[in-house]
Amino acid sequence: MHNDSQNAMADYDHAIKLDPNFMLAYSFRGTLKDYLKDYQGAQFDYDKAKAIAVAK
Repeated sequence: MHNDSQNAMADYDHAIKLDPNFMLAYSFRGTLKDYLKDYQGAQFDYDKAKAIAVAK
């Protein structure tokens, strides 16, 4: 993983830790995971973002 990707992942992880209902953080982290070919992790984050959006 490139340094920029590592930093972005850490930022998304931190944002989610601070606010577990931060839909955009899950969505963006999912996009990053997809880019990094972590398709299972990406799908989890997309599903979580969708669940948060539906609950609002």
